[in-house]
Amino acid sequence: MARSTIVKNLDTGTIYPSLLECGVALGITRGDLSAVAKLCGPEVTVAGHRLRFIPNRGVCHYKKKPRLKIRCIETGETFHSAVEAGKFAGRSPNTIYQAARRGFCCGGYHWRYIRENEKA
Repeated sequence: MARSTIVKNLDTGTIYPSLLECGVALGITRGDLSAVAKLCGPEVTVAGHRLRFIPNRGVCHYKKKPRLKIRCIETGETFHSAVEAGKFAGRSPNTIYQAARRGFCCGGYHWRYIRENEKA
């Protein structure tokens, strides 16, 4: 299933923007709707309602945070992400991320995130 699924009630023509909203309206849990959609396909009858599940591959309802570049203070080298910096230092991206956030040393280096308006 896609991250967000639109549900259309074929009996009434009502369109629900998500499994959760459909479940609330029809008295069915979101988990049950999701399981039925995965097991039975795009058109099913659930609790006496004929439903069509439509994967929503459009614009997400949440905004993903932009990935910030990260700089090694000692070498001055700039990396596009904590993943790249972690490969350089031989550490996990999470430890690099925490070191940059809190000002700690990780892998023998100090790290700092670079904001968009700063020079790399």
